[in-house]
Amino acid sequence: MQSKHAAEVKVGISDNNFSNYYFQTAEISATDDFELIDKATGSVICEFLANTIATVELKNGLFDVYMNGKEVANGLKGPIAANSEKGFLYIPNLKRAGKAAIYRGTFELTKTAKDDKFSLINVLDLESYLRGVVPNEMPVSFGLEALKAQTITARNYVLKPRENNYHNFDVCDSVACQVYFGAGTEQSLSDRAIVETENIVAIYDGELILALYSSTAGGHTESYENAFSTDMSNGVRVFPGSPRAFLKGVPDDPKTPVLNTEEAARKFYTTNPETFDNKSPYFRW
Repeated sequence: MQSKHAAEVKVGISDNNFSNYYFQTAEISATDDFELIDKATGSVICEFLANTIATVELKNGLFDVYMNGKEVANGLKGPIAANSEKGFLYIPNLKRAGKAAIYRGTFELTKTAKDDKFSLINVLDLESYLRGVVPNEMPVSFGLEALKAQTITARNYVLKPRENNYHNFDVCDSVACQVYFGAGTEQSLSDRAIVETENIVAIYDGELILALYSSTAGGHTESYENAFSTDMSNGVRVFPGSPRAFLKGVPDDPKTPVLNTEEAARKFYTTNPETFDNKSPYFRW
C-alpha cells in the first residue's frame, strides 16, 4: 500500500562498540563548512570550516562549545544542533563497516534524564535513513526484488516499532533496532530499491503491521505470541503475548511436518533440511 508518512526520523548514534548512547562530551565535524545552533534561542553559536573539530561538553546541565580546544561559547541550555548545507557530518574516530562514518541530515545533542549526559541524534528524512539501513540489513548481492522487500520491512519497522525504549530518539543504530551505518555505506542497487518503493508500506486490517524480521529463521519462523510478551496498562508483562495474524510461524518447505512434539522438533533441528537459509552461518546456532 502507498501512504504518506512523517518524513523525519531521529536516530540515536552510539559509540564504536554500539554499547553507549549517553555522552558527556562529543566531537563533531563535517566534510564541508558547518555551524552549531542553540535550539533554545535559534541563534548560531559558531561557524566552522570543513574538518574543523567542534567539541561540545555538558557540565552542570549546560553546554559548553570549543573550537579546536578553545572555548567559543558556554552555559547554553540547548539542545545543540549541527548542520552542514553542502557536506556530510561526522564524529571523528567513529567507524561503521570499517570506515569513517558520515551522515546526512543534522545532528542534535539533547540532554537525557541521566546527570550531565546527552544523546547524539542524527535527524534526517525517512528515505535517506533507509539508504543507510537496507544495504546493512541485507547483502545487495541478493538482488533488487529482495532489497525492495527489505526496504518495505525496514520502512515499517521505523514507522511502527514494537516498543519505544528511547525518550530522545525514534530508533537506535544497532542490531537492538535495525542497523543504520549512515551515508558511507550506501549502495546504488539498494538506493534504487528505496526509490522504486517510495512510500510503500505493509498494511493489515487498515493498520501498519509490526514488521519484525531476522537474518536467519532456521527453516521455520515462529509465531509472534511465542516470542514476545504483551505489555499491560498496569506495567505487567504477560507471556505468551497476544497473537498477530500477520506473524504466524510457517516452514520454508510446506512438506515439513508439524513441529508440535519433542521428537519432530528434535529431528528437524538436528538435521540440515533444504531451506531458504541453510547456508547461513547462523542456521543451527
